[in-house]
Amino acid sequence: MTTGGVTVARGVRSRVLAEGALTLFVASLEAAAAERGIMLAYDRLVELNASDVGTGEGRGPSFVGRPVPVPGGLLWSLDTSGMPRRERANLLDVVVGALVEAGVGDAQVGLPAKVDYSPFLQLASTPGLAMGVVAFGVRDWSDPRGAARAEAWAPLLDVGLEWLTRDGDASPLVAVTGTGGPCALDVSSDELPRAVAGLLAAGGGLELLGRSSDGVRYVRLVAILRPQLAATWCPDDQSARGLAAVAALTDGLESVADRLTWAATDVRLGRGTASEGLIGYNDAPTNVGELPRNSALMPLREDQVPGAFPWQILNAERRARLGPEVPGAEEVRLPGGRSVLRFGSVADWLPGPGRASVRVAARRALESAFD
Repeated sequence: MTTGGVTVARGVRSRVLAEGALTLFVASLEAAAAERGIMLAYDRLVELNASDVGTGEGRGPSFVGRPVPVPGGLLWSLDTSGMPRRERANLLDVVVGALVEAGVGDAQVGLPAKVDYSPFLQLASTPGLAMGVVAFGVRDWSDPRGAARAEAWAPLLDVGLEWLTRDGDASPLVAVTGTGGPCALDVSSDELPRAVAGLLAAGGGLELLGRSSDGVRYVRLVAILRPQLAATWCPDDQSARGLAAVAALTDGLESVADRLTWAATDVRLGRGTASEGLIGYNDAPTNVGELPRNSALMPLREDQVPGAFPWQILNAERRARLGPEVPGAEEVRLPGGRSVLRFGSVADWLPGPGRASVRVAARRALESAFD
């Protein structure tokens, strides 16, 4: 279907008629006009819900999202569940008409590329040693939308993307798992910051996988309730020397530690090294008596301390539970009573006999900070 310079790609109409959640990709170099057109279509589809069809429900989609600018066009999510078939059949006419009315001279309404495989699933099936880092939120997360959200993301986004693309592929695999997903984005490293920032500002989630000269790098970014970053690295060189590069990610997060609510790092050996994008821990501690077992590296609350790790940030309330000195820890005090703690080196935490002893010592030093 073509109206003026706006076309609809093959297969889109049947997808819309099928009913259910879908994402459209409006490819256009006229970004501003295309966004105006989609917002015009947004208003018209929402207005359909003011029309009662006799069941107390409107004739519009059950969900209409706002367009998200990405390289080459816009992602737009909606759900046509419950929409009468006639209205679903007219939906693309509404969209195309709104784009033309907004002055778009050249655009195609299509479907985004499918995700052939999840970056996380590829990571989870990778054997060998992995280092995982998770940063749980930023302290200045206030306005949940727009520019304020993007600004709140800045410290995590800068650190995560710089680490992902360091000495790596020019075009990392990007899978959108939240707003606009699941789908794949074809973006270069230069385009990544703008694309990712736009999706996160809309409340999305992404998985990114890059191959560097030293192994596979994975980053998961989620903007639900508060910004979260999880990163995992599977080095090609399965040795302590091969883990040296992960210091760049930890150091990067430490450089913005005053803006983070919580962060931690650990290492693991074997397949299935990640769970929901976060490093998990199945190796039960030994000789720790009543000390709590390590849980997945994702605190249920932003002030929780779920366990002892090679590197982590404690907030002021948790740090105050400890004494003036934390035995065995290298500590950097932060403004406001917060602290960065390191227990030993990465090599000390590698799987093996030495890991159990350093974990026990770190747990005992932090025992009063646990719930």
